[in-house]
Amino acid sequence: MSRKRNFSLRGSPRFPVEFWKESQQLTDEDYRLLKPLIEKARVLGYTPTKAEVQESADIKWRFRTWGDAVKAAGLPSTNSPEQQRLRALARQRTRKEDAREEKAIDTPLAE
Repeated sequence: MSRKRNFSLRGSPRFPVEFWKESQQLTDEDYRLLKPLIEKARVLGYTPTKAEVQESADIKWRFRTWGDAVKAAGLPSTNSPEQQRLRALARQRTRKEDAREEKAIDTPLAE
């Protein structure tokens, strides 16, 4: 006799009973979950990807997708041309800073 297993984790402490929908008001818990996303956006100067936010897994448990979390936070889509441009500029700045640091390490100190 084979039994069907129910692998659904919905309703468990790690999984919400219901994912957030655009028509729903944000709860205090939603704001608490979104705070790291919003703060990271403020620091970076663009909407971060989920790889750039340490708490992204917790955020996605409630909002289902990163796009929904970004929308709930009131941030522009990570796929918008402006956000892609800002992300590319930030990568260029980081590469230049890394090259300067590497050059400084390779330069012998004057005695």
